[in-house]
Amino acid sequence: MKKRAPDLWKHILAASLLVVAAAFWNIRYNRAQALKAETANHPWSDMRTWRTASPEERRAVIASIQSQLDAFRKDNYEQATRYQSAELKANFPTVEAFRRMIKTTYPQFAAYKKVEFGRGRADPEGERVGIRVSLTGQDGETVRVFYMMVREGMEYRVNAVRGGSRPGPPPDRPRRRERERPIPGISV
Repeated sequence: MKKRAPDLWKHILAASLLVVAAAFWNIRYNRAQALKAETANHPWSDMRTWRTASPEERRAVIASIQSQLDAFRKDNYEQATRYQSAELKANFPTVEAFRRMIKTTYPQFAAYKKVEFGRGRADPEGERVGIRVSLTGQDGETVRVFYMMVREGMEYRVNAVRGGSRPGPPPDRPRRRERERPIPGISV
C-alpha cells in the first residue's frame, strides 16, 4: 500500500503539469488568433499586393518626409506636426508631447546629418505609400526605418514609422553589420 501512494502522487503531478501546459498553449493560441484577426483588416496588412510607387508618388513622399526632418533639425516641432496624418496627430495631445517623444525615442531624426531613401511601394490607388529610409545622426549612428505615408488631400503625410528606436551598440564596441529585419506582414 505504501508503494502505491508515491506512484499516485507522481501521476497527479504529471497530470497537473499537462493541464498547466495545455492552458498555456491555449492562451498563446488564442492570442495569436486574436492578433491575426486584428491585423487582417488593418490597411497596411496587404502590402504584398502593392505595386512599386510611381516616380511622382515617391517624389511627393520624399518631399514630405524631408520637410518634416528639416523642421526637426530646426527644432520647429509646430511645423513638423503639419506633416503628420490626422491619425498620428491624435496620438499626441500637444506639440510638446510630440517633441519629447522624437527627442527621446528617435534622436537620429531630431539631429540627422544624412538621409537616404529606398524604393517605395504604393497601394493600387496611390492613397498609401511605404518607403524605407536610412538616417545617420550627428553621432554617426545610422538607423533604418520604414515610413508609412497616407495621402490627405493633395499631400502625403506621415501615418507611422516602424523601427529606428532601438539603441545601437556601446561606442567602445565595434559595430556588427546588421541585416535588415523584415517587418511582420510587410514585404517591400
